[in-house]
Amino acid sequence: MKSQQRVGDLFTPEQAAEYLQVNRETVYRYIRAGKLVASRLGRSYRIPRASIEILLWSGRTREAGPLREYTTGEIEEFLQRDQLDEGARAIADQFLASSADHRHAPLGIPPIQSGKPCHSFLYALWGLAGMSGGRSSDFA
Repeated sequence: MKSQQRVGDLFTPEQAAEYLQVNRETVYRYIRAGKLVASRLGRSYRIPRASIEILLWSGRTREAGPLREYTTGEIEEFLQRDQLDEGARAIADQFLASSADHRHAPLGIPPIQSGKPCHSFLYALWGLAGMSGGRSSDFA
């Protein structure tokens, strides 16, 4: 099967067949049976990605497992571990104060050099977003 470019979140029956790893006729059969929702445009069909995802979800082999339930103590522990330490809090406060005064150069770091963001600025944002766990040692 040759690979074709699809536009946005719409598939042709051929693209849907390739994506699902089934025969093109199987896709047409799913459309006729109502298992796959498609829009007919002239003599061809367009299938939204959401329709394919619903087909895959409805054909799963078992029900989704239960969500884990956490105790109040576990939730409090998660929240405690997620708190910024003193050094990270100082960096966050400096960043927020600097951002309000200098919208284009927080912490005195030029936001763009040669079309690429400054790495230390990205690390600061990364830590502030909680991606690093919020410890000031991540910035050293």
